Amino acid sequence: MWAVKNLHKAAILHFAFAYYHPYFDGNGRTARLFHLWYLVQQGYPAALFTPFSRYIAENKDAYYKAYERVERNALISGYTDVTPCLFYFCNEVYNRLQVDAVPPKTDLEVYQTALAGGKITEKPNGCSGSMFCLLMVQSLSLPQSSWKRISETRRMQPVGRL
Repeated sequence: MWAVKNLHKAAILHFAFAYYHPYFDGNGRTARLFHLWYLVQQGYPAALFTPFSRYIAENKDAYYKAYERVERNALISGYTDVTPCLFYFCNEVYNRLQVDAVPPKTDLEVYQTALAGGKITEKPNGCSGSMFCLLMVQSLSLPQSSWKRISETRRMQPVGRL
């Protein structure tokens, strides 16, 4: 029925809670929580790692101006039009997600970087660059004193209950 995308719906949910301001304190935090909750429910689990609070805090003036525009438009037209808030969230929050995104390194890239930096050496035993091989090579290159500390730590037993 509604052709509004999930990001817009989440922004509208955020707006509605903050606009009606039902509590004395914590309305903004709760609005951000609802925003994130809705996105996670719609299949966006990465939203939990999105710093919405920081994005809003960095441009708080535009956030409040969006609410003021909604209020002024409602006084003139008699309708609550959330377009200024949608515009804010699209420009100031959602568009930043692409800028802040850093592509993760693959296991092979981590291995090649460590190899190029001299942190590890290539072994003739067929280690092809997987993380398991990287960890094995790093553990084999520990100094003898580290192995002694590791073996001593493993022999320690708990003295008693607290």
